[in-house]
Amino acid sequence: MIEIRTYGKYKIRYSSGSQAFYAIDGEGQQVVEAKTENEVVEKLRDMEKRAFKRIPIFRVDQDGETGEGDLTSVDLKGSEAWVSMVKSSRTYGSGRSKIYLSDGRDRYYEQTPANIEKVEQIKQKREQIQAILTEITEMRATLEKPINREYFGI
Repeated sequence: MIEIRTYGKYKIRYSSGSQAFYAIDGEGQQVVEAKTENEVVEKLRDMEKRAFKRIPIFRVDQDGETGEGDLTSVDLKGSEAWVSMVKSSRTYGSGRSKIYLSDGRDRYYEQTPANIEKVEQIKQKREQIQAILTEITEMRATLEKPINREYFGI
């Protein structure tokens, strides 16, 4: 990435690979992405006006995998937000990522007392599923006469 300029406490950079401009905060985290430099500056101004406070969140996938993190910024014009997850996951990795607020796939939820309780229940159910899958694997290992090349002597 090529550093274009500084805007307040952010460095504005350009990536020729993605052909996009990015704003990088003092911690080296990408907080804004846009097609033009002016759009990046406009989004930064909007962020500063809101003085956004981090929101503790959960990510709950359809298969019950869960993760914890924070909603770190939001772009209401672009219907995008940035989240920072605490632990890595097989699907989403770790660190910061952009989410789309209008994609119809709700995965992120505020950490309210009710949601904390429900997420714990989801984790328990997922553990039960894993235990059942382990049992199935062990039972499959005891099956006799698999139909394979050896069965036919080839």
